[in-house]
Amino acid sequence: MRGEIFFGHSRYVEIGQKLTGRLESENPFGGEGQLSLRWVDAMGRVVQDTCQKASAQMGFVSFELDTARALTAYNRLYVSFIMPDGRVEADAAFYVRLAANPLDDYSVVMYYSYEPHQQPGLRKLGVRYGKVQPRIKAEAMPVDAAHAWYEKGFPFYCDQIAVPFYAPYHSPAYEPKEKMLLEAKALYLKDKTSKEAFIRHPSFHDEQALAQTVKTMQGTVENQKHLRPLFYTTDETGVTDLIAAFDFDFDPRALADMRRWLKQQYGTLEALNAEWETAFESWDQVVPFTTDEMVAHGGNNFSPWADHRHFMNEVFGLALAKGVAAVHEADPDAKAGIVGGQMPGAFGGYDYWHLTRALDVIEPYNIGNNREIWRSLAPEKPVFMTTFEVTPFEIWRHWYQALHGDRGTIIYDEKNRYLDQEGEVTPYGAPMAPVWNELSGGIVKQLTRSRRHHAPVCIHYSHATITAKWMLEVPERRYDWIKRGSAGERMNSTFVRLRESFVKLMEDNHTEYDFLAYGQAENGTLLERMPKVVFLPQSMALSAKEVENLKAYVERGGLLVADALPGVMDNHCKTLNASPLDSLFGVIQGSCDLVPGQSRVLKAQDAAVPAWARPLAKEKTLPLQTLQPLEVAGGQALYADENGNPAMIIASYGKGHTLFINADVTDYHRWRLHAGEGDAARALFAAILEAAGQQTVVEMEGPVAYGMEATAYDFGAMQMFAFHRNYQLRISELGPTEYQSQSALESPGPVTIKLPVEGYLYNARTGQALGHGNTVMLEVPSWEPLIVTVLPGKVQGLDIHAPQAVGRGDWLEAEFKLNAPQPGDCHAIHVWVEKDGQPVLAAEANLIQLGDAPARWRHPLAADLEAGEYVLYGRDAATGTQACQPFTVLA
Repeated sequence: MRGEIFFGHSRYVEIGQKLTGRLESENPFGGEGQLSLRWVDAMGRVVQDTCQKASAQMGFVSFELDTARALTAYNRLYVSFIMPDGRVEADAAFYVRLAANPLDDYSVVMYYSYEPHQQPGLRKLGVRYGKVQPRIKAEAMPVDAAHAWYEKGFPFYCDQIAVPFYAPYHSPAYEPKEKMLLEAKALYLKDKTSKEAFIRHPSFHDEQALAQTVKTMQGTVENQKHLRPLFYTTDETGVTDLIAAFDFDFDPRALADMRRWLKQQYGTLEALNAEWETAFESWDQVVPFTTDEMVAHGGNNFSPWADHRHFMNEVFGLALAKGVAAVHEADPDAKAGIVGGQMPGAFGGYDYWHLTRALDVIEPYNIGNNREIWRSLAPEKPVFMTTFEVTPFEIWRHWYQALHGDRGTIIYDEKNRYLDQEGEVTPYGAPMAPVWNELSGGIVKQLTRSRRHHAPVCIHYSHATITAKWMLEVPERRYDWIKRGSAGERMNSTFVRLRESFVKLMEDNHTEYDFLAYGQAENGTLLERMPKVVFLPQSMALSAKEVENLKAYVERGGLLVADALPGVMDNHCKTLNASPLDSLFGVIQGSCDLVPGQSRVLKAQDAAVPAWARPLAKEKTLPLQTLQPLEVAGGQALYADENGNPAMIIASYGKGHTLFINADVTDYHRWRLHAGEGDAARALFAAILEAAGQQTVVEMEGPVAYGMEATAYDFGAMQMFAFHRNYQLRISELGPTEYQSQSALESPGPVTIKLPVEGYLYNARTGQALGHGNTVMLEVPSWEPLIVTVLPGKVQGLDIHAPQAVGRGDWLEAEFKLNAPQPGDCHAIHVWVEKDGQPVLAAEANLIQLGDAPARWRHPLAADLEAGEYVLYGRDAATGTQACQPFTVLA
């Protein structure tokens, strides 16, 4: 007869806890009998199959289960009690809360689920996680929302959990997604004298809306935390529609809070009026300028408008932080963040100084170097990417971003193109399977354990400058902003292209770099780190504290380099009578305008050059164009254009030096795509780095050396170096048609690489020993990287200690150790089991060997595992050293 299973405390237990319960029936039963427990996990493995004597009393029989053997969160228990006069049986699901994913490895996530019979085939692709989102956007995600994933043994992440609050103006609940913004724009065009259209619905200052959001998020966490989602996120958030221009938020509650914020900024109403050039008689009258009001006002004092932009950036960051805190309150082990992250912009709230401190995790669309800014400001916080297609370039991008610190990829597969109806990998998806399996097979686990120190080269990230540039760089945008969308913000920004060029000038010179945020320049981080060189890419809007610390940085021995406009505005985006950095650079800047010279030739000036600056004066001419009319006042110009406008102005201050380039390198990111066009700019920046005493990561020689990036990883006695083609991201958006081919960087050719350390060299990906020394000649593939590992002693092999025989249903216990005289501080060891040349489902792991201590693995074998001969494999991700040991599974 059928019975029913009742679990003791809960059907949700932590791994390793005892699961207690009892089998009952409507019809009383009792006496002695045989109790059978059959535990089947989500992968179809019989985890435990036992039968024992038991006694039923008062119409039920009790049982207990040890969950230490669980491999999946979702499990099913089949219980039967056999008596001389009959049988009672029942089955029920129970859930084991597995250990939290530390996000120190590579996770491959499928955005859309497949049919139930297809789902297991995703593992052949390398997919190990799924995505789930609520059915009703304003309510908590129900308990069973993720059943398509967990019932097949896949963990998942939770998305779209707070769209109505964080992304109402780009919401999948509407068609089109930006429906609410289009309505707000129409309302504004109907009456531009009213600010009603600029009231955000809901405002981030709407406490009721925030409370509902917290309730929704915490309800989702409560319903899902027993399954330990990878993380919790909301997609494509923003103050407006992504980063589209719109003057949110003029809600009275927001304006009241802004006035409080302004009091902190200025102290007195008189100081605010002086800055804004206004005449407010009381704080209650203070209202920021809208974009149109700012444009109509004219001039180059944008503070009444820019302060509103900066305030909303802070508000957005705080609002996200409250959401993250709500998730942590419901589950302290959980991670929370956003996906679909946008580039830093004047609108939208994407100021990464705030975001990196507010969020645990992010998936940023790699735009405007937001990915590198995040890496620099929050290197310990996980980053994911999203992939939409299968191309050679996409294979390269996976490796490129993994080598820059990515912890996984989200596969946006709306049409289910990766598996056929039988659940087999399709020809479309086949090229990605080896990529995803390799990235999740130990190499990223290895790299995340590296001691990647902050680079001695910094690129300044000034969000105030981003705001000011919105008004200055494309004048037409001031007037037709309401017709533009988010995409136009990234595609029409010369400042985005400039920042990209500075990044590529570092990477093409094989130099590692970090972005230095304005907040770090203010809070003392700059002076603590004392990088060898700091670049100010048109950093026109600086706070007084930034200026003070930049001067102190130079005085203590640093090299400060500006290309144009340094400090011509304060951090509120008000133009100053004179830049406070002029004396530091030995120049007088005339205005905040760029007036490029007529020619693209800079000629060397005949004069004695200080020893430190000699690398900068090697050339007689430079094919570059001046940007600003300047007067030299205390500095020394190494070059000038045909009109005598100075360039490469050097000066000394305290123990350090400054360089004012006054030359345009905005388009280096496209010049580099045509042979010869970018040589002069690249050589100039190589000279700057030499003058700063900065050593390159490696030395490279060969026809494609400049189009290569080198990245170094430190593991104590072991060093790893990655080399890959350095293609241009988002090439169709950053350059005209003639610059939308990367064929110059694809060309094959050998590259000679001289490493900064000497030792035994190994190709980490192939396991090939490359000999002893510090120089190798290699052919770098067009779309994948080379990873070279250097150890002081020769690797003798990978030792595996495991039993020769083990019973099914028992534990397989093994030790793995790289046999080397001086291993690295840590080695990631990928472990798997095969039978007849095929991997055994779920029998895999990435372990960590710390120093000389072996990595240990304890894996439960299924009770229904086929008896026979198996092979246990181990592979060291750093050196590619592989070993195996046969063993027998006994019946």
